[in-house]
Amino acid sequence: MENLIGEYFRCYIPCFCIRKCAQLSMIMEGQKVGWIMVLFAIHSIPFVASQCKGEINVSSTNMTFLNESSIGTTLPSDVCKLNASGNFIMEITTDLFCKDPSSCLPNFYFLEELDLSNNQIQNIEDNAFDTLVHLKFLDISGNDLTMLKSIWFSKFILLEVLNASRNHIIHIENGVFTKHLSHLLQVNLAWNELNSFEPWAYIPDSVKTFDLRHNRITSFTNNLKWTYDLKESYDTYVDLRYNLLTEWDDFYVQQYSRSPDSDYAADFVTMLIDIRENNISCDCKIHYLVTRIQRSYYRYSNMEMFKVKCHSPPKLNNRDLFYDNGVVDDLICDLKNDCPIGCVCEGRPEANVTFINCSNSNLQKLPDKIPKNNYKTIQMYLDNNDISILDDRYYIGEISILSLAGNSLTSIKGDAISRMDALEKLNVNNNKLKSLPKSIQFQLPYEKINITRNPISCDCSMTWMRDWITLSPWDTTHRDIKCHHDDSKSDYKITDITEDMLSCSYDMAIALAVSLGIFLIVCIIAAVWAKRCPYETKVLLYRFLRIHPRDKYIVDREEDIEGDLYVSFDETDIHIRQWVLRELTKKLEKEKPRYNVFIPYRDLMGRAGEDKSEVIIEQMEKSKRVMIILSEGYEKNEWCTYECSRAELIDFNAGRVIFIEFYPEVAQMINQEPWNSRVQGRKILKRGETKSQKRWFWYKLKYELPVK
Repeated sequence: MENLIGEYFRCYIPCFCIRKCAQLSMIMEGQKVGWIMVLFAIHSIPFVASQCKGEINVSSTNMTFLNESSIGTTLPSDVCKLNASGNFIMEITTDLFCKDPSSCLPNFYFLEELDLSNNQIQNIEDNAFDTLVHLKFLDISGNDLTMLKSIWFSKFILLEVLNASRNHIIHIENGVFTKHLSHLLQVNLAWNELNSFEPWAYIPDSVKTFDLRHNRITSFTNNLKWTYDLKESYDTYVDLRYNLLTEWDDFYVQQYSRSPDSDYAADFVTMLIDIRENNISCDCKIHYLVTRIQRSYYRYSNMEMFKVKCHSPPKLNNRDLFYDNGVVDDLICDLKNDCPIGCVCEGRPEANVTFINCSNSNLQKLPDKIPKNNYKTIQMYLDNNDISILDDRYYIGEISILSLAGNSLTSIKGDAISRMDALEKLNVNNNKLKSLPKSIQFQLPYEKINITRNPISCDCSMTWMRDWITLSPWDTTHRDIKCHHDDSKSDYKITDITEDMLSCSYDMAIALAVSLGIFLIVCIIAAVWAKRCPYETKVLLYRFLRIHPRDKYIVDREEDIEGDLYVSFDETDIHIRQWVLRELTKKLEKEKPRYNVFIPYRDLMGRAGEDKSEVIIEQMEKSKRVMIILSEGYEKNEWCTYECSRAELIDFNAGRVIFIEFYPEVAQMINQEPWNSRVQGRKILKRGETKSQKRWFWYKLKYELPVK
């Protein structure tokens, strides 16, 4: 039997003698071996050691067609190399490299290098390369090809180098670069006409360099449906220099990420994509990528591919995008949609503001619409217009700086001021205001507002301004502002105004009686409520009066502990993960008061190389509270179990560890050991299902957190 199989290999591999092999197959079938062994022999062919010996060089011989006659009849046996470069060949057919071995020259079966460069090849027949199973080097550069077909490469399992540069390639079929090219090291597709980047380079595991210089690439796409699923960085260098990339979009890399929460900036770095020598517009769209690299250890790697230069705007021309610290402040975008006529609207991600300048624009009211605000606050400058009323707008609560100097303001609406929770500075200098809403004193201290050059009237409704101004620092500008008294035709410093001076009188007895009655009723209701619901009473006192009726824990008085909250949860539970990354972070990090929250799933991504257990211990010891979000999968997660045990070790005083009952089913788990002992005496908060329950949950959680 061994002799028959050996004879089959000897007949098939060197000479493709089909008839003799078929006869041997029939003999083997007669001995109950069958086609299984035959197929095994056939599929083993590509892995037979190369026996090539010769080389054929027909370069620059003016040939127009590549076949046996154009090459010549006297051929060395077992050819290794074929060089047909520098000719006028327009098509590669199956005449020489064909699918049927019985009609081909057997000499090319062991061919390892094929050079067809600098011809005029426009087409390659589908099966032209089917028998070149040992090919390692293929050069089809300098031709007129417009696409790469997957069928051309289907048999190239040993291919190491592909050079298809200097063609007119505009399309690459999805099946060209697949896992079967397991030996592919170098790909050169420079000087073609590709208009988008696909992740071709990352599918074969062996690729080291993928050259896409001098194409027409303007964007990144993912028609291959490839996802970044590596645990270690790639070793594939992708050269995208000298293309038409003018704008960056974070989606370019995000579309390859397996999870929307992954650190796509780190993905970009480890994918080794070189975007130098492109006319990159340095604006807000690339801000996250730049700051992420500038503020990480990547910037110290001194990698050449990070030396990207800005092309525009002119202010940033030729500045180092990833190494110049001053660049980030100027990474801004012009916001065109909904920007009022005559205004300048910009997105400034480094300051996290939407900047709007409508000065000298002939406005008669606050803009009805402004660009969609993707940033934390709005800075709005409306100086030198004809605006008469500062009233409410849908965006009013996001304004941090508002300047209305040199307008015709006669009124500031109290409801508008009451909604301006983000307001930090207000300039209403040089207007026609005779009074201010009393609610303004609760939104801004006097030193943060400019009300000079307004005809403020001295009357009983403005006496509150005296204390408001008096509480400002002594060096506050315009602390000596005056109001005008119509009766006396005189001006008085507001800080000197009194009720007696203005002859203000009130029916104090009635007011006092009514106030006292209301106060007593409120006290009775509060006492009954406090007796029945003591914990909820404390929560409400803190929620509405900022009174925390208990001493701070010892850990709250330790100044070297900077963190407020460490969050431990089962990261594999998508519902809990989304709740933590979206709702919890929004409530605790973005809304006032803001807490310093450490979430291992999010914050450990940028600390690759560090011992995770040591980081957990360090961050937990630096946090004044530890939140443990209980779920059925929590006790099955090894890291969660580790975090819980560490939390118990540092919980020197009651209250430092907070348990969250995320699902109703967790109640059954808590009633069983070991959780029953762990949670005994500690606070357990239920997230709840209804709006009221969820609202109470947030009140209680903020009560349990460190006092801000």
